[in-house]
Amino acid sequence: MNTITAHVEIHPEQLAGALSPATLAKALFEKLTASAEASTATKASTPPPLGAMWPEQGGIYAGVMRSEWGRHYHLIISPIDTELNDTEWGEDNKMISGAINDRDGLSNSLAIRDYAKSIEKRFPAACLALSLTANGFNDWYLPARHELRLAYLNTPEIFNLDGWYWTSTQYAGTASNAWYQGFDDGSQYYDGKGYKGRVRAVRRFIID
Repeated sequence: MNTITAHVEIHPEQLAGALSPATLAKALFEKLTASAEASTATKASTPPPLGAMWPEQGGIYAGVMRSEWGRHYHLIISPIDTELNDTEWGEDNKMISGAINDRDGLSNSLAIRDYAKSIEKRFPAACLALSLTANGFNDWYLPARHELRLAYLNTPEIFNLDGWYWTSTQYAGTASNAWYQGFDDGSQYYDGKGYKGRVRAVRRFIID
């Protein structure tokens, strides 16, 4: 059980108007509640060391990602026990419009899911990442190339070294391929969408 210690001030006018112990108790409760809420908000917005669990954000902290739309965000990796093995990128070899972004894995993943629904074929890597619910969060997605590269640079120890991980970024040169990230040597390469790799979802926490 967590213990909250707070410096509580009761103003003289509150004392003067206190006609019963219940009034004083109410004032004390309100002060303690405000202190607890401020403490929780601070924890939710203050990241832990790289590679450490960030309970208030539901996963493992991988660092700050620079976005393409003017705001940076903290990248959160899903817990280790959510990792998927032997997962295909997708069943169709056509280029999916909106899923070639090197930085924005969320927009890639949503584009892939919409395409999968439109042709009624399976695209498990992105769709399973989007469907994940972990530690109270359901806004996970399949990371883009640069997001998974950041994960390799900052938190390689939380990934498996004997396989590679799909990204949500298609290879622009060949519609039948998509990019993956290796964690043994940090290499990125592309492979056929029908091949089976690992999947690790991420989410983001926007920095104000």
